[in-house]
Amino acid sequence: MGSKRLNEHMPLTDNEIIEKIRGGAKHYYAHLVDRYKDRAFTLAVRMLKNREDAEEASQDAFIRAYNALNRFEGKARFSNMVLQDFVQRMPYSAR
Repeated sequence: MGSKRLNEHMPLTDNEIIEKIRGGAKHYYAHLVDRYKDRAFTLAVRMLKNREDAEEASQDAFIRAYNALNRFEGKARFSNMVLQDFVQRMPYSAR
């Protein structure tokens, strides 16, 4: 039994979006990317000092996060999963 939204005009939470994706509505992933792409890109630029590399690295992080959604338990924030994965994959010299 899913929870009933009090206000249908409120944005979906990350966990609600992830449940929709798991239910087959793959296009909802764009909502998560839109929600966190600027934060991921900003972090990537700060670490890599190169916009093109940062764009590629942040896109890769979102692809890995998408592929890991079946393991996402909702205990942490989705944004933490994306950003932590990104930082862990950076060469030590870029940290």
